[in-house]
Amino acid sequence: MNQNTCTTLLLTPGGEMPMASDKPRKWTFFSNHAHVLVVLSRTPDILIRDLAWEVGITERAASSILADLEEEAYLTRIREGRTNRYVLNRSRPLRHPLEQHRKIGDVLALVSNDEAAGEVQRRSSPRTRTA
Repeated sequence: MNQNTCTTLLLTPGGEMPMASDKPRKWTFFSNHAHVLVVLSRTPDILIRDLAWEVGITERAASSILADLEEEAYLTRIREGRTNRYVLNRSRPLRHPLEQHRKIGDVLALVSNDEAAGEVQRRSSPRTRTA
């Protein structure tokens, strides 16, 4: 039997085959776990959906990261009525052997909003909470 196959080639605007290096790679210096810690240090009572939006991940990923951090005692979840408040254990060491001499509090202090360094505006969530 003869099967017909169709192959589609995407070419660059100049008509050339794209190279792997032509694609911009999106990466950051910190993991999503670190991003979650940074957001929680600023807003300890944030909703999971807003946390996920701030970090740029799904709610499921945010929940999984929160479970990881709680299991390893990097944070404690405190139930307050219908919401949670997250208390960070800033004295816990970073996990990688190259960084274990530092604590998460050191990293959070490094990236925290500091008026002397010029405060960075947080993105406004489309679902902001009102008190």
